[in-house]
This record gives sequence, C-alpha cells and structure tokens, in this order.
Amino acid sequence: ETYGDSVGPQYFENKVTIHFFGHQNWGGCTARVVELNNINNELISDGYSEFKIVAIGKNDYNSFNNNWTKNNDIPILVDDSNNNTWIYWGAYQRSLFFLDSNREFSQIINIHSSMNSNEVKELIISLMESNS
Repeated sequence: ETYGDSVGPQYFENKVTIHFFGHQNWGGCTARVVELNNINNELISDGYSEFKIVAIGKNDYNSFNNNWTKNNDIPILVDDSNNNTWIYWGAYQRSLFFLDSNREFSQIINIHSSMNSNEVKELIISLMESNS
C-alpha cells in the first residue's frame, strides 16, 4: 500500500497508531517486525481498519532495510542521519509506542526479549473501541 510512497501525518489521521523502533540489522528487531506484520494482517482479516502499525529504523542501518521490507505489509520508515525521531520520542531499541486516534500517547512497551502478540492485539482493539 505504501511501498515507495512518502508517508506523512495524513496517513495516520483518525487512526490508532503503533510505532515500533528497532535496528534493521538485528535479528531480534526483524523478528518483532514479522510479528507486528502478522498482527496487522490478523486485525485486518478480523475486520479492523482504524489502526496503523509502522516500524522506524535508523539511517545507520539503511543498508539492511530489506530485512524488514521482505514479505512485509507494514510501512517501514527510516529516521534521518541524526536520529531525530528516536530522540524526540525518547525511543530505545525495540520500543513499541501506542497512540490513540487523537494522536495522544497511550502506552509504551519495551519488547526487548519477547512480545505477547495477543496482548498487543488486545491493546490495539481496546484503543480503537475507546475512540469509536
């Protein structure tokens, strides 16, 4: 849906958004992107549409973007060379930020060692339902 396109704020308008921060060159982060892509596809299959999941990598690891884009449907964004987005958000590797449809911060989870996919799905659904 967004391959090769610029993704700006309008892409997220009136949507619950989930922002994953990770390093494109690290297998653990790639595994989380695969899990998030699966959650994305499951929610869409279940009829949910008022959400967006994005993965945000670092420019330093730009040459490894194919680790995240291969067989993936969620948008992949790469921060600038100063990592301003990471700094502005206060993100650490494998941070998962949840924003409601008004773009208000809801929750952050660090998925360093593992990710409970059901917990993530339920949080997304609850945010969508609380904003409807």
